[in-house]
Amino acid sequence: TLSAKSMILVVENEPLVRLGIKTMLDDLDLDCVLAESAARAIALVENGLVPDLLITDYHLSGSTGVDLASELEARFPHIRVLIVTGDVAVSCKQHGHRGVLPKPFTGNELGSALAKLPKQH
Repeated sequence: TLSAKSMILVVENEPLVRLGIKTMLDDLDLDCVLAESAARAIALVENGLVPDLLITDYHLSGSTGVDLASELEARFPHIRVLIVTGDVAVSCKQHGHRGVLPKPFTGNELGSALAKLPKQH
C-alpha cells in the first residue's frame, strides 16, 4: 500500500489538472512531485528521483503515458502506474498491470484506484 513516504510522480500537461491531482493526493496524505511532460519526468529521474508510483496522463506532448510508463518500468521494476485519461477508447483498453482512471475523477475515485493497483515485483 501507499504511505506518506511513497514517492509519487505526477505527469500531466494541463496545469489545472496537475494541481487538482496534487490537491487530491494532499487530501490522501500523499506527497508528490509534479512534471508537465514526459521529458521533465525523465529529467527528474535522471537527477535522482526514484518514484514508487507514476500517475500520468495518457496524452502527453510529444509522447504518451504508456511510453513514459514503459521507460520508467525498465528503470524501476517496483514502480506502480496509474494512467489517467479523458479518452474513452484508452480507458476501455487493457493496460496490463497498469491501472486506468477515466477523467474527470474525484479524490475518492483516485484513492480507490490507487488502492486497487497491483504490487510490482
